[in-house]
Amino acid sequence: MEWTGHLQPMKHQWENPVQYFARVGEENIALNQALGEEVWIRFENEIACCYCGRKIKKTYNQGYCYPCAFYMY
Repeated sequence: MEWTGHLQPMKHQWENPVQYFARVGEENIALNQALGEEVWIRFENEIACCYCGRKIKKTYNQGYCYPCAFYMY
């Protein structure tokens, strides 16, 4: 399978065992069944702010653009 979009921080659910999800765009992809398998991630030279979605060259505070990181608080 193949997904396209911006990679977000991983999510998890407290179950037994804990369930992990990769967030690609708006989609949550279950990762537990991929344990022991080969997974490829391709970086396509595009970074976007995790709050406003603006295309940026550099991130601040875990993925924000400069205005969102320093002026939204």
